[in-house]
Amino acid sequence: MGLTALVQTVGRAEEVIPTSPYEGSEFIEVWQKVSHTPYTPGNRPTRSLSDLVNEVVERSLSQTGKALSSRKTRNKELVRRANQTLNERTDYYENDFTKLVHANGICLKGSWNMTEPNPYTGYFEQGKTGLMIARASVAMFGTKKKQNRGFGLAGKIYPASDKISTVGRKLKPANFFTVNDLGGKKDVLFTEVSLTNQPPTTFNLTLLRFLCYVLKVANVFKTADAQNGNAAPDPGVRQLYEISELGLSDEEPVEAITPRCIRIKARPGQRNDRSDFRDELDLAGYENSKLILDVYADSPHQETACGDLSEAMWAGNKIGYIEFSESVASDNCDKRLHFPHPKWKNPRHQP
Repeated sequence: MGLTALVQTVGRAEEVIPTSPYEGSEFIEVWQKVSHTPYTPGNRPTRSLSDLVNEVVERSLSQTGKALSSRKTRNKELVRRANQTLNERTDYYENDFTKLVHANGICLKGSWNMTEPNPYTGYFEQGKTGLMIARASVAMFGTKKKQNRGFGLAGKIYPASDKISTVGRKLKPANFFTVNDLGGKKDVLFTEVSLTNQPPTTFNLTLLRFLCYVLKVANVFKTADAQNGNAAPDPGVRQLYEISELGLSDEEPVEAITPRCIRIKARPGQRNDRSDFRDELDLAGYENSKLILDVYADSPHQETACGDLSEAMWAGNKIGYIEFSESVASDNCDKRLHFPHPKWKNPRHQP
């Protein structure tokens, strides 16, 4: 399970000092930037590990004038990114950065909607709706059905209910991270899998091929977690307290109650059978250009990893849904949109 450190971006364990206090971002502005540089069918890249390493090496050479070995440069960049993703609370970078994990993706815009009674706080609470920007991606580097794909979905939930309310306003979104299987599986669609914040790992030839890299990534992220003041970090889990704390008042403190596990799965009956997952998640292929994902939350079963919870354990725990209405595969989506990881802490779970 420790391999969940693979989820989304990776980085570096040296201290990063933010250049200015984080003030949040404008929902509309971030989406406009993400959708500004769409790929066309003829220029959409599928980045391999060697492509990413070459990008990092070339950038390092241009900045320092020193030609280091590819492995040393790559490892240095991994360490930098782990620290970056834990410390930099930005939502969008104005300059490109190379994602060394989950490099190939597609961005989606929509809404977060909590419709069912539940014991959790913040934007898990029944009746809460928020605007949302997400990025779907794949672990490893294969994008097509014939390849092992571990689907990921990272999301930003903005505490606003409509586009008009966000114009000219910077808001601080809550970030979350989910994956279906870090090793990935063949011949499955994004809309057929469940994604959780503590996914399982299927060992297969693809994972074994990149095993040294995978273990390096996991170790780097675990080290960064520990070095950034996180008590007893578990790199196999991406915690959810940012959502349960979103919108709580500082003036009238309310103790946040956070689910241990989250599960996200496409509502049945939605299917766009395309080989490349970025084509599958092109919303033009769905009825009314919309895709709906149901959201489940769970706190009991402490001895069971989130990704190992059975259908029976999830039954009755649906709390709402995500509705996506726009999608774009773009250079800015892959290289500039940023999802900060929550630092580890011990949130209160509902018993």
